[in-house]
Amino acid sequence: SYGYSGPTGPNVWHKMSPQWKECATSKQQSPIDVRATTTLAVKGSKFLYPPLAVFEIFYDAYALRVQLAPKGFHEFTAVLGGQRYSLVQFHFQLPGEHTLEGEYFPVEIHFVHESVDVPGKLAVVGIFGDFLKGTEAPDPIFSSLKLQLEALGRNKSARLPVLVDLKNIAKNIETSTIRYYNGSLPSPPCSEGVLWYVSETPLRLGNEEFQGLKKITKFNSRHIQNDIGLPNLLAM
Repeated sequence: SYGYSGPTGPNVWHKMSPQWKECATSKQQSPIDVRATTTLAVKGSKFLYPPLAVFEIFYDAYALRVQLAPKGFHEFTAVLGGQRYSLVQFHFQLPGEHTLEGEYFPVEIHFVHESVDVPGKLAVVGIFGDFLKGTEAPDPIFSSLKLQLEALGRNKSARLPVLVDLKNIAKNIETSTIRYYNGSLPSPPCSEGVLWYVSETPLRLGNEEFQGLKKITKFNSRHIQNDIGLPNLLAM
């Protein structure tokens, strides 16, 4: 299995399997530094999510994942680039994989969607998490995971139901500047053709929430790739 450092880290993913060659050869790899000069600002993005929903949360050996039950698959719809997508799962990257105009964030949430009309076509929405300022309170999506994170910290193999508060997620997507680019999966097999929509507005979390995530996830971020269209870092 792959990892994020040492002998199984991103620099050798392409050597670990013939199916992972794109990690070193393709020119549309994710994550990137999201800049106004290299991405497109898009409008009209919407998350048609219920404010509260029950999910299953677990650690999949790479990330803390929050998974939809099959019966709820089509209840979480996103409109991205004028197309309809259904939420499959979301997970947490520590630190955030993308950067924004060169700035790093402690957390990034990836909301993974599949096209309603084109099976297998993926669109991922990235929302950063940043530390609280002043008297701010943690965003509900972080605070609603507290008890489950404590339980997973004691038993990483557990799969637990969790009621997730999503009420600020739709607002973030509809009011923030959203940056679009055509990239890839940021982990093996690094397949291209993944549409990325990255919000410029971070959600807030406190040190308690961050430490709860970190205890389970550790470090699970790929390094920044070259701008889209430029030679792959590992091919140079």
